[in-house]
Amino acid sequence: MFTTPSYEITLPPNLALLMQQAENKDYKKNFSKFFLKSFEILNPGTHLDYNWHIDCLSEYLTACFRKELKRLIINIPFRMLKSSLASVAFPAWGLGNDPAAKFMCVSYADTLSTDLSVRSRQLVESDWYKGIFPDLKLLKDQNQKTRFDTMQNGYRYSTSTGGGAIGMGANYLIVDDYMSSRMAKSDQERETALNSFNPTFKTRLNNQNNDVIIVIEQRLHEKDLTGMLLKEGGYKHLCLQGKFEKKQIISFGNFERKVEEGELLQEARLSDKILADLQTSLGSEDYAAQIQQNPMAAGGNIVKSAWFKRFDLTRFENIEEVKNFFDTIVSSFDTASSEKETADPSAIGIWGIKGNDAYLLHVVNERIQVPDLERVGEQLIYKFTPHHNLIENKGSGIGLLQKYKKTLPFGFVEINPKGEKSMRLRNNISKIENGRIFLPEKAEWLFDYESQMTKFPKAEHDDMVDMTSQFLEWWSNQMAPEPMFFMVG
Repeated sequence: MFTTPSYEITLPPNLALLMQQAENKDYKKNFSKFFLKSFEILNPGTHLDYNWHIDCLSEYLTACFRKELKRLIINIPFRMLKSSLASVAFPAWGLGNDPAAKFMCVSYADTLSTDLSVRSRQLVESDWYKGIFPDLKLLKDQNQKTRFDTMQNGYRYSTSTGGGAIGMGANYLIVDDYMSSRMAKSDQERETALNSFNPTFKTRLNNQNNDVIIVIEQRLHEKDLTGMLLKEGGYKHLCLQGKFEKKQIISFGNFERKVEEGELLQEARLSDKILADLQTSLGSEDYAAQIQQNPMAAGGNIVKSAWFKRFDLTRFENIEEVKNFFDTIVSSFDTASSEKETADPSAIGIWGIKGNDAYLLHVVNERIQVPDLERVGEQLIYKFTPHHNLIENKGSGIGLLQKYKKTLPFGFVEINPKGEKSMRLRNNISKIENGRIFLPEKAEWLFDYESQMTKFPKAEHDDMVDMTSQFLEWWSNQMAPEPMFFMVG
C-alpha cells in the first residue's frame, strides 16, 4: 500500500519577528495605516467604518509633517474622525518620527483640548506604539493632562481658544474646532476669538517661514476662523461636504478621488436619511455651514455658491490673450450714491462674454472718493478696452459719465435701473442658476464677491450685487431676439 509522505514545513525562527519589524516600519512611514491601528488600540471592540476621506486627510497631514505644506485648512462635517486624526494620532505619529518636534494643539474648550491630549498620551504609552518607536522616551516628571514631553525636548501641549500659550513655542500648530457653535453665533465672542488668534497662537511658531499651521474644523459662520484665514490668503484649502454639490476631482500628493454631484461623503455616517434629519434639526443655515461647509449658502439667500461655474484665469498669459479670447468685454460700475457718502463702497466689474456664457475677470471694490474712483475706472478701461461701459446715471455716476464721455474714446451706456435691488437680481437669476456665469478659481477679490452675492439680501453691503445685476440686465437685453414680421397674402 502506497502512503503519501507527509512534509513538515519549518519556518525560520525569526520570521515572525521580521514580519513584525516590517509592519512597524510601515506604520512609521504610513500615517493612514498608523491611524487605523491606533483607533483600534484606543477604542478596543469599536468597529471603524473606513472611508476614503481618512486616506485623503492622512495625505495632507503627512505633507504638513514633512513641511512640504505649511498652511492648511480642512473643512469637514462633524463626527468624521477629524480630531482622532489631527489632534490625537497625528502628534503621536509626528513625535515618534521626530521626538524633538513641538506640537501645540488648540480647541475651543479646556475640557475638549485636555481630553484629546490624554488620549494622545495613552497612545504614546501603549505597548504597540513603543514597538514602533522604541527611541521615543517620555519625561517622567512632566506628567500633566495638557502636556507631555520627550527626553529629546519635544512635546505635545494643549490649550483652549481662550487660554494662553505664554512662553510656549511650536513647530506644528494644530487648531481643531477653534470655536463652538455658540461662540460663532455671538458677534462679540466670535470677534474676541478671532482677534486673539494671530497675537496669541500664530506668533507661537518657532519659525514663521518653516513651521506649520493646520486648521481643521466644521464651518460655523461666514466670518469664522476659516473665513478669516481664507480672506488673508496663503492657505491650502480642503473642503469636504456631507453631500457634494458639484462634480470634482480631489487630488493631492499620492491621493486622488473623483466625486460626482450629489455623492455622499460617507454613507455609513451621513446617509441621505441622516442628512435629511439633520437639515430639519439643525435648520437650513446651520446645515449649510456644518454639513455642507458653506455658510454663505444659508436659507433665504437668493444666490447659491454652487451655481457659479469656475474657470482658470491663469490660462491667459497677458491682457491681449484675454481680449482675443472673448467676443465682448464689458465694464459695469456701481458707484457710491454721492461724493458725501464716502463710507459706502463702489464696485467695478470687468466681464468677458464668450458665446452664451459670461466670465467675471476682475473686480475693484473699495471705499473710494470720486476723484480716485475716476482715476481707477479710467485705468481699468484703458487696460481692458471694454466694448461697452455700463454706468448708472445716478449719484456720483452722473459726473463719471459726463467726464468719461468727453475724455475717453470708448462706448458708454447710461443705466437707469428700475425696481428694487432684489427684484433686479431675481429677474436675471436664471443665468447664474443655469451655470452661465463663471468665476475664476483664484482671485484676491473672489471671497468678498462670492460672500456678498450669496448672502444678499442679508449682506452688509450690496454694491457688487448691484454691479452684477446691472451687467446681467444689460446682457439680457442684448440677447433678446429680434421681433419677427410675417407677410400675409
